[in-house]
Amino acid sequence: MKNSISVRQLVSDWINSPIPASVQTSSESKATARANMLGTDNSDPAASGEHIYTDPKNLGTAVASIMGRNQRVADFHPAFQAPEVLATKFEDYIRNVDKCPFLHLVKNDYVKHTFNSKDYNVLIDAIVKLYEGITSEDMDKMKNSIAEMGKSIFSQEKAEDFKNLFSETTLLLKKENSKLLIFHTTLHMKKEHKGLFKPDIEEQEYTVNRAEYIILPELMKTHAKALAALDKLSVDDWMTDSTSSEVRKDLCFKVEKVR
Repeated sequence: MKNSISVRQLVSDWINSPIPASVQTSSESKATARANMLGTDNSDPAASGEHIYTDPKNLGTAVASIMGRNQRVADFHPAFQAPEVLATKFEDYIRNVDKCPFLHLVKNDYVKHTFNSKDYNVLIDAIVKLYEGITSEDMDKMKNSIAEMGKSIFSQEKAEDFKNLFSETTLLLKKENSKLLIFHTTLHMKKEHKGLFKPDIEEQEYTVNRAEYIILPELMKTHAKALAALDKLSVDDWMTDSTSSEVRKDLCFKVEKVR
């Protein structure tokens, strides 16, 4: 962004990006998504128009509305799309977040690990530890969130190799330097079938891609008039729309608290 004209054009292009017609394609891959918030949302439920983007207390609603736009342009709707369909939309979702002028990417890396364990807390702990600078209470929230999202994976009973992708989009609201975190995990489990008994885990491999974005409230304020055209979403509405339907199965293990 070299000057104010280029920034204005970038914002205009993003706001006016066409929303594609939904095409329900599917693939062999499956994806599960979940959105959550850490921190405190002080947004005024009655806020509207430019006020959403100019008053700092409404930052939660502002980001939720911007993320809603990113997801509509990508045709990424976890609340009602099947896992096979959601898998085909995920890359467009990430690309749209990357192109959003109100989010600045500051970290993008990945961790890959293979281990042998029947204790799913090993996997959950490894993922949660990648979240830097959050409290023990928030870590417990993340552990439960990831466990809930992983029900479809952890409850698998097929005696075969399989891969799943699950993504966690976290809005971290702080007094200063609020962030958006997107962690997406590709999990590959190899199961060994032993006669009539339930298959045992032979090997687990996971790759966690970690993206961290700084939220730019001053840029939102500068372009509040243009942003006022977006559909308003509360943080709660965004989290509901951005979370896959939970699988109606009990976890086959107990989630351990952070010590």
